[in-house]
Amino acid sequence: MQRLSELQGDLQNIRNICILAHVDHGKTTLSDYLLSSNGIISERLSGQLRFLDSRDDEQERGITMKSSAVALSFQNDKLVHLIDSPGHVDFASEVLTALRICDGALVLIDVIEGATSQCLSLIRNACFDEGLVPILVLNKMDRLITEWKMEPSEAYTRLEGILEDLNAWMGATAQAIAAAEDEEGQGCARKTGWHEAFLDDYFHPVKGNVVFCSAVDGWAFRCDTFAKIFAPKFGIAQEKLNSGLWGYQTLKKGEIVSNYDRSQKHPLAVDIMFQNLWAIYNACGFPSSDKPKVDQGKVLKIAKTLNINILNRNLKGSDSRALVRLVTGQWLSLSDSIFESIIEC
Repeated sequence: MQRLSELQGDLQNIRNICILAHVDHGKTTLSDYLLSSNGIISERLSGQLRFLDSRDDEQERGITMKSSAVALSFQNDKLVHLIDSPGHVDFASEVLTALRICDGALVLIDVIEGATSQCLSLIRNACFDEGLVPILVLNKMDRLITEWKMEPSEAYTRLEGILEDLNAWMGATAQAIAAAEDEEGQGCARKTGWHEAFLDDYFHPVKGNVVFCSAVDGWAFRCDTFAKIFAPKFGIAQEKLNSGLWGYQTLKKGEIVSNYDRSQKHPLAVDIMFQNLWAIYNACGFPSSDKPKVDQGKVLKIAKTLNINILNRNLKGSDSRALVRLVTGQWLSLSDSIFESIIEC
C-alpha cells in the first residue's frame, strides 16, 4: 500500500486504462488475472472469482453492471489504474463515464464471435470520440483449438481476417468523421490530418498494439514475446525477427523474405508462435471429442525445453485444462503482455 502511494506522485509512470468489450468476451476474467499478479487474489481463483463484480446482482447474473476500479503496480515502478466496465448496451452510460477519466483502452474481442456491432461502437466512443489509445486483445484463442479444432495455419487465417475487417472499419470510420467535421467547420478541434493514422492497418501485431490471449487459461503474448525467445536461436536481431512475425513472410539465411512458395512453407507467425502453442494443448489431450488424454512424455519434454517446473501430481491429476494453464501460464505471462502494452501505449 505504501509503495502504491509513492507511485501516485509520479504522473509519468501512471496509466488510466478502461477495459472494453461486448458482454461475455472475457473482461472480468482478464481482470482477475491482472489482480492475481499483484497478489490481491489467488491465481488459482482467477477467472472464477470475478473479483471486480462486487455487487450481489452482478455475481448472480454473471455480467458486469457497474464500473469498478483498482490500482495495480507493474515492475515496481509503474502504476495502472484499471477500470472494468460493463459490456451490455443497457449500461453504456457507465462505459462513457469511465472513458472520460482514462488515457487508454483495452479492447477485447472474442476470436470466435469477432468484432460485434457493440464492440465497434465501444471503439468509436473510446478512439474517435474521447481520443484514447486503443490496445486490441484477441481473446478466447483457446476456443480455436478446443472447440473449433483448428490447425495453426487455419487459426492464423481467422485472426488475419478479424484484423483486416477491423482495420478497414477503422479507416472508413476515421475518414467519415473527418469529412463530416470539415463539412461542418469543426476540423479545427483536431489536428489537420488526424485521421490518416487510422487508414493503414492501425491494429497490427508487429506494432505491439495487438495481444493474443486466452484469459480463461491465463496466457497472453505479443509478437515481440516470441521475438525475444527465438532471435538468439536464429542469430538474428530481435527487431528484425519481430518485423516478420505477422504477414506472409518467412526466414531464409537469417533474412526475412516474403517471396517464397506458400504451398511449402507457413508464415513465421504459424511456425514460431502458433505451432509451439498448439503443441502444448495437443500434449495435454486437446482437441478431443472425448475425455482429453495427457501425453506425459510430451508434457515433460515441453516443460524441460521451456524450463518450466512440473510436478508428478500435476501429471497424474484428472484435470487436463489445469495442466494447460500450469504450462502456458508459466511460459506466456498474461499480466506481463497486457501491462507492457499498457505502459507503451
